[in-house]
Amino acid sequence: MRLPKPWVLVLLGLLLNIVAMLISSTKIEQLDSAISALNDINDENSYAIQRAWSSVDTLERKKENLVLYMSTMPTLNQQTASLVSSQLSPWLIEPPETLSNSNVQLWFDAIDHAQSRHRNDIDQYYLQTLEINEQVTQQQITVSWFKQIALFLQVFGLALILARDLSK
Repeated sequence: MRLPKPWVLVLLGLLLNIVAMLISSTKIEQLDSAISALNDINDENSYAIQRAWSSVDTLERKKENLVLYMSTMPTLNQQTASLVSSQLSPWLIEPPETLSNSNVQLWFDAIDHAQSRHRNDIDQYYLQTLEINEQVTQQQITVSWFKQIALFLQVFGLALILARDLSK
């Protein structure tokens, strides 16, 4: 059995090393940047979830304050009602008219609705984060596969280059 000429083995070894380098420098870098972009979206989602929970908590405290106002003042004067309304209105989607004893339940319902909206947002961000985590895992598996292929090509290429020395 006749072996190929040593220069053919060296050339083939060098080509395999070049292919391994191209895989590492292009495909793996591309996948790493995609993973980085997905991780950035996850970070944004985490921040949005924190903000939404903070809003839910703030609305709960405002609701408690409203209960306190109503329990300490059986009848609201115009100034207090206006002050409480101005504190609550920016946090609500559709704030009711100025606070009064007759429409307090509308204010409670509006607060509950705003909290529900924030909780739904949290759910959406969380589901999106789970989907992104699955994508990141798949991307990492693909990166690992390409790294293994590149390593195999490098080792095999080096073995072919060393085979030249062994053929002498």
